[in-house]
Amino acid sequence: MMNLYERIIKKAPYGYAIYKFDLETNNETAAFTLIERNDAFIPLIEDELLNDYLDNVIDVMRASASFSFKWLYEKQDKWFHIHLYSPDVEHFIIEMMAIDDKDEVRNASLLKLMKTKYDSVENLLSHALDESLAITESEIGYIYYYDEDKKEFILNNWSSSVMDVCKVMEKETTYQLDATGLWGEAVRQRKPILVNNYSAPNSHKKGMPDGHAPLHRFLTVPVFDLDRIVAVIGVANKKGPYSQSDIYQLTLLMSSVWAFAKNIKANKEMNYLSYHDRLTGLYNRHFFEVEIERLNTKRQLPLSIIIGDVNGLKLTNDVFGHLEGDKVLKASAEVIKNVCRSEDIIARWGGDEFIILLPQTPTDVVSHICHRIELSMEELTDLSISPSISLGYATKFQESESIEALIKSAEDLMYKQKLTESKSQRSKIIDSMRQTLYEKKP
Repeated sequence: MMNLYERIIKKAPYGYAIYKFDLETNNETAAFTLIERNDAFIPLIEDELLNDYLDNVIDVMRASASFSFKWLYEKQDKWFHIHLYSPDVEHFIIEMMAIDDKDEVRNASLLKLMKTKYDSVENLLSHALDESLAITESEIGYIYYYDEDKKEFILNNWSSSVMDVCKVMEKETTYQLDATGLWGEAVRQRKPILVNNYSAPNSHKKGMPDGHAPLHRFLTVPVFDLDRIVAVIGVANKKGPYSQSDIYQLTLLMSSVWAFAKNIKANKEMNYLSYHDRLTGLYNRHFFEVEIERLNTKRQLPLSIIIGDVNGLKLTNDVFGHLEGDKVLKASAEVIKNVCRSEDIIARWGGDEFIILLPQTPTDVVSHICHRIELSMEELTDLSISPSISLGYATKFQESESIEALIKSAEDLMYKQKLTESKSQRSKIIDSMRQTLYEKKP
């Protein structure tokens, strides 16, 4: 018969389990055997928990110490307080208690979001919506970006549960503020909007399309970045009424998520700029040099290079200013991107020079690409000059040929073409400049 203490432990609201512990002689390999656990201890939890924190168990046993932490049981998507301690040299005890306090649930959700690696802000916000539904006990939801200048909502995502019940055939993903009904009030009033009886009359409603997911209760919260609204989150159909606590938890969670999102975006932009030319959006010289080393292999032969130099750029800068010169460079970069293939590596090589690496490309194909670039440049008509480009190319057929020699051959051919055509090209550029100046001041 159990004594009072045993009965209390058996029926306690928190999980409790005691294990016998065996540490092998090398002090690194451990084995443990369950002696007893109470009703609240989740039977399947021990393998995952102890495998994740085995090193901590060993440390606890060695020092007869204790260790506490928060732990996510992924099979139930639920957070627990875990306390490990050792009453003697042969045993250790696990106490576990579900985190039900809303502040702690929110913090645990935020911790989960921040520990996950995201490849985009969109992916982060998608997971943040899932956590928001869990925190507010809602069935469906959405997150929209908001542009205050354009007064425009752009969808990031609906919750997957919306797609199961929404039968609208043509789902909109972009809305103007003045076209929105009740859900746009979070922006118009710049505060959370809570409705616990959605079927009741409301002057802000504009109706819903046929097949829209039914709404019973609704909460929407604006997300601020300083004094500007940058997004809105909406959740709906909680079984009980929404409260100020739901507004508080959702506001704090999304404020932290947006700060995290800004970091992801900043890191992405920094990474982009480390490999791209800021003006043209092409790869920069550093990235090109890394790629040419990577692709300088026998498998990529014949390996070809094109070098191009935009004609008349200095003259354009001197006559019309650097902004017009930048337009010529950007237009030239677009021409090259449109003509080249997806596998080609295009970079800005210098001030007015571009370089293209073409893996597995014979000379005749390279010549054809150069011809298409030249023709496409002639079609640019909305600039201050009639731009042209001098091109040189070379192809490597043997693995023993050096990249330096390949680049020099292409560069020499480009300069030869530039000298050959310099008089005619300069005359053509000056004529187009005269025409432009005449149109501006007839």
